[in-house]
Amino acid sequence: MTIPRSSRALCLSLALTVPLAAGESPIRFGAVSPASPVLTSSKTYGAMVAAGDFDNDGKLDAAIAWGSNAIALLRGNGDGTFQTPLIQPTGGTAANVNVIAAADMNHDGQVDLIVGDYTAGNVTVLAGTGQGTFIVQAAATGKSGIFDLQIGDFNRDGNNDVVVAENSYVGIFLGNGSGGLTPVANPPGIPLDGAANVRVADFDHDGKPDVAVAYSADVYTMRGNGDGTFQPFQKVFSVVPKANAGLLALATGDVNHDGATDLIVQNLDGSTVTVLLNQGAGTFTQETSFPAPLPAGVGGVIVGNLNRDALPDLITIHGSTAVFYRGRADGTFPFSSSCAAPSGSARRGQLGDFDGDGRPDLALAYPFGSVGILLNITGKTDTIFNKPTETTTITAGGSLEITVSVVPHNQDAFSSGLEGGTVVFRDNGAVFATLPMNLAGTKTTFQSSVLGDHKITASYSGDGAEWDPSVSSPLTIHVTAATPTTTAISGASQPIPFGTPSINISASVTSRDATVATGVVRFTSEVGVQDVPLINGNATAAINTSALNAGLHDINAFYLGDATHDASTAIAALTIAKATIAMTLAITPDGGAYRIAVNGNFTTASGTLTLFVANIPVETQDVSGPRVFRRSLTPGVQYLWVRYSGDSNHEVSLSPQNVPFFVPAALGKQRGVRH
Repeated sequence: MTIPRSSRALCLSLALTVPLAAGESPIRFGAVSPASPVLTSSKTYGAMVAAGDFDNDGKLDAAIAWGSNAIALLRGNGDGTFQTPLIQPTGGTAANVNVIAAADMNHDGQVDLIVGDYTAGNVTVLAGTGQGTFIVQAAATGKSGIFDLQIGDFNRDGNNDVVVAENSYVGIFLGNGSGGLTPVANPPGIPLDGAANVRVADFDHDGKPDVAVAYSADVYTMRGNGDGTFQPFQKVFSVVPKANAGLLALATGDVNHDGATDLIVQNLDGSTVTVLLNQGAGTFTQETSFPAPLPAGVGGVIVGNLNRDALPDLITIHGSTAVFYRGRADGTFPFSSSCAAPSGSARRGQLGDFDGDGRPDLALAYPFGSVGILLNITGKTDTIFNKPTETTTITAGGSLEITVSVVPHNQDAFSSGLEGGTVVFRDNGAVFATLPMNLAGTKTTFQSSVLGDHKITASYSGDGAEWDPSVSSPLTIHVTAATPTTTAISGASQPIPFGTPSINISASVTSRDATVATGVVRFTSEVGVQDVPLINGNATAAINTSALNAGLHDINAFYLGDATHDASTAIAALTIAKATIAMTLAITPDGGAYRIAVNGNFTTASGTLTLFVANIPVETQDVSGPRVFRRSLTPGVQYLWVRYSGDSNHEVSLSPQNVPFFVPAALGKQRGVRH
């Protein structure tokens, strides 16, 4: 079963907190809703999603931390929608699964899943088979209250390890390269309670993975020693005043392109985003803090290159809304657009190319185990005809102005088109104009004397920076002659018998204004095509009818038009009647009997001949044979005749019946008699 795609909802551009500069296109997403059904679960823990090609079909899949001792796998269709969820148990030690990540934990080249249990604090590896199923490995025991989970190689042995943000602890689980995990005996502790985010990066450039963690109103880092242990926590940020603090969400990225990994902090209750610039040695300075344009709510913050400009962009999740910020080279983020979540209040998100167009899309995780997809349409364009907008008819030699605009894909919220790049106009595939794209639209003139339909398309080249190429839907322009014509057929009204060699069919072309049409009439039938020039408005074709079987046959006359006259068509039904074969009998003595030969034109006939003597059938032969009967006849007057059975092209026929034939008592003096 495939979950159907519903209509895509465009996410709107709102009032900008920092205006976009000239030439900066907005980041734009559109919702595919619903991307997955809400699964039946009473748990609210399922609010995290992982992405990977779990079945090796080349399409990105999603896995949801479902909360009910299981994860839900949604196989991607490659267009942003998913198949029916498959439920995968996680083992009895992970009863309240709330966090999930994807990585290869056993070096087999397949994507595995790592899940964390909110209640018990256990971490379990689900080894991927590459077929969309998973094998549960032994759980590693941790503390209680897992809020986040990330992957990193903390002891630099080439195996993936796991870090979790627990209630007052950061838990470290070292991977053995076979899917097993071993918890570090004394995980680092923080003297605070509260939900947390944890992120992994080499903040101090020493080649050893470090960890950043957000607890309550503070952000800490702990530097890795490269052996799975860490140095004590260092506080790098606090919300001031504390009264404005809420849960904090973390993201990492080099926002100012200095080679150092920076921190981005979202205050979920205070609705602010703060950028902490890494000074290169693992110390941070607050570069900027700006208000998010939407009310506070549970969510998260994500960094990624959303518009393929090599600059990191920013996403903040505010429950039912995702907000997108376009990154600049100086580390600032002008607000670009916001998009309503497809269903409910999202808690976290995951980037991935779910529709296969090369752009990172956003998967949003919801409580009770469902996922919604926001498709990235940044830079996509639509090329549309403004004038005309539907099929238009012009006369041969006339002209038509065509106007094309290029707009952002699904551009309901945009009042003007784009500029930059070129538009190539094609008539039935042949280029007839190449022009620069302007904000007000690009105009060209179409002119043709070729009669019939012309499929016009406009291809936008893209601007080489912000906007992608696109091709319009075809616009039909019908080129017609100045004067309508009428074509009539004559010569086909009377039936002709089967076997007639040919028949003359005439076509007359008249015009509405009584001018004389010139050009060609094309006669078509089952036996071929003939082009016959018009002479004084008339054309005659000799149609070969010898190969036509008995029945009805269409004869078509197509006037192809000329420079001043439109094309027209006529059709007539020609009836081929069955032929009748005239038969005679040649009767001659043949020894003690008579030889009775049947004469007639049986060249194209099939069927049988039956000899009657005194109105009694005495013998039947196939018409394809010698057509000769040999019979002994009773002396006296006899009446002999033959019946032909007929076939699909020939009528039933009889030889003469009332001609007497005298049979003497002795045959010696008889001569041949034709009957």
